[in-house]
Amino acid sequence: MASSRQGGKHALRERVGGSASGRCRCRHGESTVPIHCAQRSSTLACRVKNRMVQIHPLTLNDAEPLLQFELQNRAYFEHWINARDTGFYNIDSVKTAIEAAQRETRDDKAYQFLVKRDEEIVGRINLTGVERRYYNKAMLGYRIGEQFAGQGYASKAVELALQTARADLKLWRVEATVRPENQASSRVLERNGFVAYGRATRSMRLRGVWYDLLHFERHLDDATVEAD
Repeated sequence: MASSRQGGKHALRERVGGSASGRCRCRHGESTVPIHCAQRSSTLACRVKNRMVQIHPLTLNDAEPLLQFELQNRAYFEHWINARDTGFYNIDSVKTAIEAAQRETRDDKAYQFLVKRDEEIVGRINLTGVERRYYNKAMLGYRIGEQFAGQGYASKAVELALQTARADLKLWRVEATVRPENQASSRVLERNGFVAYGRATRSMRLRGVWYDLLHFERHLDDATVEAD
């Protein structure tokens, strides 16, 4: 589970708009899928073990299944990150979070997507803390449900998020942080071209215990952006 410095895992992002088409290249073959774009966000899909996996911006129609996903995985997620406020776990709070996140996406501050397998939520992935001037970068964070861990969904979700970061958001750089003991998340990042460039000691406090964080970076070399 990779984390974002700005708490993007707790926010939900969406933008709506027109459509285009694109291609998804993956280890299991190449497929042409619809990409529903809104200037800066999209839906991308690819197959993992013959199951269609996609990432897409959240809508209010996702509120109920997302709430159930968060409730089912609450204890599992809290092993790695600080617990949410108990007030989050009701349908009205989830809808409020979705609406707040939509505003952040419209302001080009952060983007979050659901990871779905054949329309079932298996995780969430986000790009937060977007900085445009000089840097053109964002922080990557993701979480995959306990029952879906170790099945390739995290690697594919990161791959699709990087496609969005490059093609739609025109980012130059994506960063991520991982606790050293979370070797599975480090491998997910490395498989997607991330390189560790530093270690911050006593960087994260969880349930009264300090943890180090490994810092990773991924350069999106072919991304372009209009000059200032």
